[in-house]
Amino acid sequence: MIFVTGIVPDSFGVGLVHPILKKGKPADQCTLYRPITVSTTFCKLFESLIFDEIALRCTTPDDQFGFKKHSGWEHVHSLLANLFIDADKNGDLLVFGALDVSGAFDSGIHGHFLLKAL
Repeated sequence: MIFVTGIVPDSFGVGLVHPILKKGKPADQCTLYRPITVSTTFCKLFESLIFDEIALRCTTPDDQFGFKKHSGWEHVHSLLANLFIDADKNGDLLVFGALDVSGAFDSGIHGHFLLKAL
């Protein structure tokens, strides 16, 4: 019915949030916890069906590794390792830059961060 009407029940947005202490950190600061949300089984099943449907209907570039089944940081690592090996073998200069934004949105105004990045 959800696929026909396009309406998702409000209860799908509800879950139990459990604070998990970051590994090796003292338990005395709220910022040292990660929120983990536990959703209902029905919601997770629906999420899986939606993910499969999107995967069938949409294509993504080969160099996109996030939000894809059977893909993750290991693939990025392998790709970068091969780039470095090839550049070294051919005597090419390889310039590489990385930006870690994993904690950028913990607090603050999101638009401010985006403007700074541009």
